[in-house]
Amino acid sequence: MNKPTVFIVSAKDLFNKRKNPKMSLSLKDIWQIDAIPKSTPDGCFLNNNGTYKWIAESLRAYGSILLAWTDNHGTQYDILFTRNPFLPEGDRVRRCPYQGGIHGYELFVSIMRIGAWGFDCNEIKKYPSYIEEKLAGGRNLGVTGEELAKLINGVIKYVINEPNENK
Repeated sequence: MNKPTVFIVSAKDLFNKRKNPKMSLSLKDIWQIDAIPKSTPDGCFLNNNGTYKWIAESLRAYGSILLAWTDNHGTQYDILFTRNPFLPEGDRVRRCPYQGGIHGYELFVSIMRIGAWGFDCNEIKKYPSYIEEKLAGGRNLGVTGEELAKLINGVIKYVINEPNENK
C-alpha cells in the first residue's frame, strides 16, 4: 500500500493567493511532508516516529504548529511548538537581552494553561524530570511526564536531522 504524501503551502503564500486568486504557486512554494502522524479516532496526536517527523517537517514549513496531543492514558494537552521565531534586531535587543539562556534557535514548547520552555536542539536526552521542571513548575506528571519527554526528544531528533537550506 502506498502511503499518501501531504503537501503544505505556507500561510503567507495562502494569504497572498486568497488576495490574488490568479496567483499561481510553484513547487518551490510548496513543502512536501512524507511523514504520517499517529492519532486517536477523534484526532489527538499520539507518540510515534511518524508523529515526531510530521511535527518537525511541519515546523520546517510553518515555523509553528498547534496540536491536540494525548499521552493515551487519559491526559490531553494543547501544545504549541515553535521553531525559528522572528527575532527583532537593533539597539533595543542589545540593551535588553533574552533571559534564561534563550538564543532563539531552540524548540519552543508551550502547553496551554501549563507552561512553556525553549529546549536546546541537541542529542542530549531530556529526562521526564527536566521536562516537568521546565514545563510544569516541577510537578510530577507521572506517565504524562514520561510521554511528554518521548514527544519532545522525538521531535528534536527529527529537527536536528532535517535538511538545512542555510548550510
